[in-house]
Amino acid sequence: MNDERAGFAQRLRKALAQHGLEESPTAIEKLLSQHTAFTVTSQAISAWLSGKHLPKQDAIRALARLFGIEPHELQYGSRKASGVREPQPPWPVEDRFAIESFASLPDDYRRLVRDVIATLEDAAARIREVERRDPSEEKGLSEHGNGPKTTENRTAPLGEESE
Repeated sequence: MNDERAGFAQRLRKALAQHGLEESPTAIEKLLSQHTAFTVTSQAISAWLSGKHLPKQDAIRALARLFGIEPHELQYGSRKASGVREPQPPWPVEDRFAIESFASLPDDYRRLVRDVIATLEDAAARIREVERRDPSEEKGLSEHGNGPKTTENRTAPLGEESE
């Protein structure tokens, strides 16, 4: 195994670990087919992971896109910084592709997705508020703790404002 192949295998394994992905040829094959237009066999991926072979340039580009890094960085390692570059967040692969898909939607659809996210955030905040309450501080519960005696402290259902 030469140094270039060994180095690539090490960088590939490191990229997988940084993104919380399984170091499995089958899992990588599935990710590539789901998120890129590139297809490859798990045997070829196994050879890349073990340092027996280097992938061709189209495979390196597909892998780099999967990890959100430059192909050169995956193939040869980090370059010395020649300028200012914003650090990229190590987002999970699925999230990065979801964001790319969102960005490609028409304006009306993006607005709808933002509304859905805002509704989910509101619901999550309400759930966190309910979970933070100390049951011993709750007032207005029936003697068995089965529910409120009045509707004073009740949270309005999603989409409805409380009065």
